[in-house]
Amino acid sequence: MNTNSIRNILSNRRLFVFLLLALNLSVLYAQTTKKSIYDYDVETIDGEILPMSTFKGKKLMIVNVASACGLTPQYEQLQALYEKYKDRDFTIIAFPSNDFKQQESGSNEEIKSFCSLNYGVTFPMMAKIKVLGNNKAPIYQWLTQKDLNQKGDYDVSWNFQKFLINSDGTLSKVIAPKTKPDDLEIISWISSNETLAQNKVKAPEFSYNQMDTNKKIALSDFKGKYILIDFWASWCPPCRAAVPFLKDAYAKYKTQGFEILGVSLDKNEAAWKKSVIDKEMNWPQIRTSDEGTSITKLYSFNTIPYFVLVDPQGYIVAKGFKATDINQILSQHIK
Repeated sequence: MNTNSIRNILSNRRLFVFLLLALNLSVLYAQTTKKSIYDYDVETIDGEILPMSTFKGKKLMIVNVASACGLTPQYEQLQALYEKYKDRDFTIIAFPSNDFKQQESGSNEEIKSFCSLNYGVTFPMMAKIKVLGNNKAPIYQWLTQKDLNQKGDYDVSWNFQKFLINSDGTLSKVIAPKTKPDDLEIISWISSNETLAQNKVKAPEFSYNQMDTNKKIALSDFKGKYILIDFWASWCPPCRAAVPFLKDAYAKYKTQGFEILGVSLDKNEAAWKKSVIDKEMNWPQIRTSDEGTSITKLYSFNTIPYFVLVDPQGYIVAKGFKATDINQILSQHIK
């Protein structure tokens, strides 16, 4: 073998190694950057590809199901739950799986027929998948791995385990298989923040001087927009900790008919102004004239930060929620 032949072989080997390394790195990058459930596609029981992004803005229950399990009668409760809440931004997505004692051995067509004839199922049914082991479906990798779902590592312990997904696509909680679909914990999660909207409570009016001006700002000045009222004070550590969540929401929704109104309970005007500037709270800011004595009675709260979301018609649609839930709450109302 001559020198040129040896050089060609070595060159081709180096090229092969380089291409293999590049392929592995691209796969690793794709796996580590796919963090949202909306990045995944799933296959329906009829063989069609369904992007999970179809369900943006809805709360989801994802459940692995089986036709020959002691928990199979939960299909009836799942269907009842779906019928009751399907028009309230909620849906159920069922994934048949044969992972537990071969209790779902039929074909997709047989599974569909069984669910329709025995339980009248109309919620979305997906094609049969693996929820355990090395061949676990990608969406169940997301549901069960903390590095993907950013919530926690979970095992699928049996058929009918329920993963509850918030309307912003984040994983909320995991419900044990034996817990019935109409359990109070699940109902409370689905219907959270609905009661106020249904009762249509008008947000009490108020007006105070805007920061660095003598102009009064009234709540009614923002009619036609969603307003997040942030009751806070510079001396309150949890209020300061809430600022990053407020900034994130403001950047995300300010062009979608949304505004934040900061209402300070500070007695010290200089401390209030300094905190606004230092924390770069670049949304309208006002300060109560009585250290919050009247406003706390008006809005019935005794701890801060206290958040109230008012819709464009001036009705309270959510209140008393945590700073960490701000984006989730907004995603339920601002479409």
